[in-house]
Amino acid sequence: MEVRSSNVKKNIRDTCDSILKNLESPPKKKQRINLPNDPYCKESSEQISENVSSVNLYKVVSFSKKEIGDSLILTLTRLNDETNSEITCSLFDSWSNVNINKNYLVHILTDAENDGNYILNDSKGFLIVNPQHILSGTNILSALHCLKKAVLSWKFKENGSNSSYMVLGTLLHNLFQTAISTRCYSKTELNNLLIDLLKQRKIINQLYECDLDEEAVLKETAVYLSSIEKWLRDNVVNQSKNLVKNLHIGEIHDIEESIWSPKYGIRGNLDLTVRAEIKISAHKPLLSMAKKENLNQTQNHVIPIELKSGRTTFSVEHEGQVMLYSLLNYEKRKQSDFGLLLYLKDMSMKFIKVNQNSLRGLIQLRNDLVHYVSSNKLPEFKNEDRICSKCSLLTVCSLLSEKNITTNDSLIYSSSIKHLTEADKSFFFKWYKMLELEFGDYKQFDAGETLWWKSQNELESSGFAVFNLKFDPKSEASETEKEGFNSFLFAKIDSEINRNLLIKENDMILLSSMTHNHIGIAQGFIKTINSDNTQFCLLLDKQLEKIKTDQLYRIDKINFRSAINLNYSNLSRLMNANERSLELRSYVIEKKIPEFDKSLPKHHVLSNKAILKTLNKSQQASIIKALMAHNYLLIKGYPGTGKTTTIAALIAILVNLGKKVLFTSFTNSAVDNLLLKIVHQYSIDFMRIGNYDRIHPEIKKFELNSLTNGIKSIKELETFFKEKKLIATTCSSINNSIFNKLDFDYCIVDEASQVLFTTCLGPLYICKKFILVGDLEQLPPIIKNKDARLMGMNVSLFEWLDSNEGSIELVHQYRMNREIMNLANVITYNGKLECLSSSTANGFIGICADFLSSIRLEKIRKIFTESIIFIDTSNTTRSIEKIDPEDKNENRTVNKTESEIVDKLVKIYFKFGEISSADDVGIIAPYNNQVKEIQKRLSSHSKYKEIEVNTVDQFQGRDKKMIIMSFTNSIIKSEETKELEILNDKRRLTVSITRAKQKLILIGSRECLIRYKSIEKLIEYLNSKNLITVPDNINEFYF
Repeated sequence: MEVRSSNVKKNIRDTCDSILKNLESPPKKKQRINLPNDPYCKESSEQISENVSSVNLYKVVSFSKKEIGDSLILTLTRLNDETNSEITCSLFDSWSNVNINKNYLVHILTDAENDGNYILNDSKGFLIVNPQHILSGTNILSALHCLKKAVLSWKFKENGSNSSYMVLGTLLHNLFQTAISTRCYSKTELNNLLIDLLKQRKIINQLYECDLDEEAVLKETAVYLSSIEKWLRDNVVNQSKNLVKNLHIGEIHDIEESIWSPKYGIRGNLDLTVRAEIKISAHKPLLSMAKKENLNQTQNHVIPIELKSGRTTFSVEHEGQVMLYSLLNYEKRKQSDFGLLLYLKDMSMKFIKVNQNSLRGLIQLRNDLVHYVSSNKLPEFKNEDRICSKCSLLTVCSLLSEKNITTNDSLIYSSSIKHLTEADKSFFFKWYKMLELEFGDYKQFDAGETLWWKSQNELESSGFAVFNLKFDPKSEASETEKEGFNSFLFAKIDSEINRNLLIKENDMILLSSMTHNHIGIAQGFIKTINSDNTQFCLLLDKQLEKIKTDQLYRIDKINFRSAINLNYSNLSRLMNANERSLELRSYVIEKKIPEFDKSLPKHHVLSNKAILKTLNKSQQASIIKALMAHNYLLIKGYPGTGKTTTIAALIAILVNLGKKVLFTSFTNSAVDNLLLKIVHQYSIDFMRIGNYDRIHPEIKKFELNSLTNGIKSIKELETFFKEKKLIATTCSSINNSIFNKLDFDYCIVDEASQVLFTTCLGPLYICKKFILVGDLEQLPPIIKNKDARLMGMNVSLFEWLDSNEGSIELVHQYRMNREIMNLANVITYNGKLECLSSSTANGFIGICADFLSSIRLEKIRKIFTESIIFIDTSNTTRSIEKIDPEDKNENRTVNKTESEIVDKLVKIYFKFGEISSADDVGIIAPYNNQVKEIQKRLSSHSKYKEIEVNTVDQFQGRDKKMIIMSFTNSIIKSEETKELEILNDKRRLTVSITRAKQKLILIGSRECLIRYKSIEKLIEYLNSKNLITVPDNINEFYF
């Protein structure tokens, strides 16, 4: 149950009116605002800052609406209070309309009454709903005109597009910030700075995306330079003591300062933070601060300056933004609760002071936004032509509001979706529901509640935070290949190793100062972590020039929603009215069968004869059919059949024919494996787009920023992109804004059967034809939510489009020897796999004859003489453990007996077998804890430590000379639960057995595993071939 405002639209309008009224006409009387260190706030600011949970942070137990007095009564318990004693908070006036749910957290910013309960009204106090969710000021103010758009924007992000207005604004911001920090005040100096900025790679990329050139930008920005020069000379250049211009900017404290406030659930990046000398009486909003006996007094304050490059409006959004940033600045420095709004075009400026009424409206707006996003609900339909007609989310908003659209509403809503059929709408709602099911439990915000409200011990034991870090002075801040990021090294001051650490390389993190209790001083990524989890190399978005070696810092893992948002955006894009979306809907929703030419032009084959000659028949047939496709083709690449070889050859032929190709895949490793093949076999000029630190070392030099590092003009960049005939990236990196400028003749998606349906759609919007490559018998998209799986979310686009007419198979494999291939054919591929190479077919890992002769038992000797063997542990001592006996998560299962057998086999093969490198061996287990158990056993020797031990999912697309698989689970469970178990997945079994080239050892309890149909078929086949051995006990493995 929830309490909602009776009229959300009216509430937001009232909020806007209230903010506007108070911004234009500050109150005559000084108002009592509950800010830290406010003389009217009795609470200790130090206590609030250090531990909000120990002050006024509560959990909602229940709530009720009182008709008399129009109030809302919350029943609350203090967070982490073991007594569970309850208090009430009575909300009156506009606070009575707050959206609230049971179990929400609320932070009460006012003093308790004498009886220990709270009362809030429009003139007293604030209520922060779910303060653990820290929203940016920009997000909050975006909700002023349309709360629904602000909520939808949380999911349906635009595809990284930059408008010319945004790019020019960024450029002018950078110009002003650089000028004031480098003391360049003359028009000539400003013009030189502007020219230098136009040579920066990031700016050039943004201008290229918006079809702007340097000449147009210089002309557009010329009008700003004179105004900026005059303002800088009047207010920054040294002035006489009488402060003739009423304002003097002194020290620059920070540029793009990041401040996070868990107290208010708000964060922001301040354009400029400066120390300013101000003649208070000269600025109307600050008059209440002036002393009557000295109206001409000047005061020094550290204040935020918010820069705006558009026309001067002093709008509610702009002034509200300054007010929120002033609040954050006050929170951090405990002084100066006002800021400066400055328009760069004519340098109009205005001081904005925090006041009770306006701040209340902004906080209530923040609370509404948090409520709708965290509860996965949408506000009411807005129905305002002026705002809605230009909205980028009009189509998706109209779809989600269709039931509420009436004949009295504007025609723009029904018109925005009239191009969609009922089948289109049904498809949209089905996938929207599945996305909500799968991602609904995922953190909706950058930082979850564990980030702020728990103790240091609790946070570190959770694995998502690291405390007591010091900056290593030996590591100077250095620019990295990841543009806009700087590298810093931090080390723990204590030597205790955190075994529970779940933060890993490439995770997104937040850096905070423990010494000063400043949260969120920078964001970035983990570049590297040393082996004992005590040293962390961070890539941070700030230079942090004032970072101190004697201060303590902490890092927290924060959520990265871009991959999730990409799926919503791709779904929304499919519903657009443009020609490409219409064509894709015909394939994706109507399942239109692809068309093919009856033949190829002769010169297409002759000119590429040298490439085709290197391929086998099924590879040649696949490429020829791809060239004949009018719209799309599916290539079914079975294990070891040379998918990468086929794709590389196809790309080489397409480039020879003058086509532009986009290559994408599910993983970075798959993208780079293809590019390595291109590098070594073909002379193709290509470019790699993606996270630099996740790119293969040999491919890094082809990464976008590495290739464009020397480009200094837009014309050069334009020429550069025209010359690139092949661009490669992952499916999830397709939201890079550069793709808004690019289009391709062909898109090839590798691992397509493993890519989530909506993720796979992204690359298809920017190509004319697409080729999907995958294997339906291997791993599908990973879907965690059971209901979403039952609805079909684990069906990939590859599987959805599969048809005899629109697909072709690769069947000639070069990986598995004859015995392993036959097993794969029996279990999965129905005899389709063939082996054309006798050396591959006869491959075998030999073992020392003297060692074999020393083994007394034939059933043990067989383990080393057969290419495939199943070691049945049914008779051996069972040793199944769990980390927590009450934990029902099967992923925590450990089998020490099987891990001991694995350990023995590895050591025997390294000592007596034809295994020379750790890279020859792969060990697979279905559960993470069994993986860790085996890794722990092997780590005792450096030779075995490098052996790859992983789950099935991590081995997809890989192969090893020898594979050992520990099935792990030997506990017979009920029939009702087995359907949910990993071991019941035939595709995981297929992946496991087809990773092996010459040796496959399977270890498990036959009496347990026989319950699973796919494994039952495996065991029956192996039994028929006499490839099962049953040791009586573990001691039989000691020779």
